[in-house]
This record gives sequence, C-alpha cells and structure tokens, in this order.
Amino acid sequence: MLGLPELALRPKVELPSYVHRVGAVLWEPPWDGQLPAWLDRLGRDRPAVLAANSTTGDKDQQTILDLGEGLAAEEIDVVATVTTTRTLPPLPANTIVTSFLPHSLLIGRASAIVCSAGYGLTTKAACAGVPLVVVPRSKDQFVVAAAARQSGLAEVVMPEEVSPGRLA
Repeated sequence: MLGLPELALRPKVELPSYVHRVGAVLWEPPWDGQLPAWLDRLGRDRPAVLAANSTTGDKDQQTILDLGEGLAAEEIDVVATVTTTRTLPPLPANTIVTSFLPHSLLIGRASAIVCSAGYGLTTKAACAGVPLVVVPRSKDQFVVAAAARQSGLAEVVMPEEVSPGRLA
C-alpha cells in the first residue's frame, strides 16, 4: 500500500497479511523546462507561501484570489500555480502566478502551503514538514483533509469559510 498511514481513511484498521505499507510516493516526472528567474530568490529574503490549485479539474480560483488579498500587505511572497488554461484577474504585487512547475522545486522554499488537499501535494508537504492550509472542494479531498487535520498536518478551511482574513 502506497502512501502515508496518517493520510489513510482508516489508519488504525488492521490490514491483511499480504498488504504492506511501503511509504509515500514523492516521484515527479523529470523537469526539462526553463526555470523562472524569481525562483532563486523565493523564500530567501522573506517567507513564501505556495498556493497550489493546479489540478486540471480544479475550477477554484477564489482561494488564490482571497489568499492574495489577505497577504497583500504582508512581507510575504505568494506563488500560485495554476493550470495553463486558467486566467486570473490582477493580483497584488507580492503574488506570482505561474503555470505548472514541479512542486518539488517550490516546497522547500515555502513556509506554508495552501492547497485543495490533493493527495500528492499533501503527502509531499507532510514529508517536507511544511505546514498546510487545505480547502477541499471535490473527490477524495475531503477525506485527505480530514485525515490531515486529525494527524495534525493541516488546518482545514471549508469552501464556505474561505475569505482573505481566514486564509491569511
């Protein structure tokens, strides 16, 4: 069985003898794209927050808009990864919007991650020890969010609770 036991729906359930936990899967496809110039300084001089709603099926943009607004006056950089088909209205000067970049390039530079509780990024953040704020919206995200909260890995903000102040 792949994954962190902390993110399992029922982590305390005894598994059959033929099932073995092998740990988290952190693999990403190799990246051969050009790295953005801002990446070298991200997280160096001031904290950075990764806002990752980059799953293709994720239509949420309100989380990114509210996070940008909530942190606009702070000495914090916000990096929002979005799908290539997504366009956002103008965001504060401290918010960088980028299409796909491997999260492994960003996680180690982030002081916190705000995401939709996708299993992959939640696992990677937990393994890196980066605090999470998750806003589940669909599919298994509610289960992952509940498990992440229960294990102390994340603060959960339900979609109806999203606001600039709450996310900041």
